[in-house]
Amino acid sequence: VEGGRTLLKCDRTVIYRFETDMSGTIVAESVLPEWRVSLDTNIFDTCFQQQGADPYLQGHRTVPPDIYDSHPSPCYIPFLEPFQVNANIFVPILLSDMSTPNQLKLWGLLIAHNCRAPKEWQASDLSLLDDLTVQVAIAIQKSELLSSLEERASRLAAINETLCKTTETLAIRN
Repeated sequence: VEGGRTLLKCDRTVIYRFETDMSGTIVAESVLPEWRVSLDTNIFDTCFQQQGADPYLQGHRTVPPDIYDSHPSPCYIPFLEPFQVNANIFVPILLSDMSTPNQLKLWGLLIAHNCRAPKEWQASDLSLLDDLTVQVAIAIQKSELLSSLEERASRLAAINETLCKTTETLAIRN
């Protein structure tokens, strides 16, 4: 998020993680000191709940240069105002769904905010966010895979311990 904020020359970048009910939490943030910190903020946003994951799974991105004049959904304005946002751009973070081959799941959003004034986002800004989102998705997939492998290893160790104790008990009885 730090590198993205610097490259985009914006005031804040965040990674927002969705829960199953489309609420979520800001899990990573880079913000200039004059703007409100939003890290670890839990967000219950009816806009996300109304539209669900489908638009994002189909590649939806939002790039309004001014939230007051050009945001595609007016329900976002009251949501963005407390974060001091004048312009934002966001790209979905999509992961491969390990349980369903060739399916993607919406994990979250990579978001850039311009707080001091509206901003005309460039095609290169969106391209940069797309590229960063791919890298973030790869890192998340690797982390989730590692966690899954550690969990399985822990379960196997517990099973192995149980088998050893059972073998010892049977050996003592014989």
